[in-house]
Amino acid sequence: LKEMNMSASFKLIDVDVEVPKESRFSREERLERARAIIRRYGYMTLADYAMATEQSKSAASKDLNRLVKDPDSGIIARGEHTHKIWVDSKARL
Repeated sequence: LKEMNMSASFKLIDVDVEVPKESRFSREERLERARAIIRRYGYMTLADYAMATEQSKSAASKDLNRLVKDPDSGIIARGEHTHKIWVDSKARL
């Protein structure tokens, strides 16, 4: 095995990796899309928000964290990790 490792050679190759882009929507447009989902279904998941705003889940998660910190957004988070949802801050749970 050592001999095989010593004789092995590795070469880096270029691959077409798509880096997640920022949303093409403004903050206000993203907020309105989030509110529309919550109005329609009563809650919103990370996947819902990511699809609606055309962001990666990672970018959408960071965006939602910023929205939740803003009391004027009207959106709060409930649950943890994979069981997390976002709802209207005035909703009775």
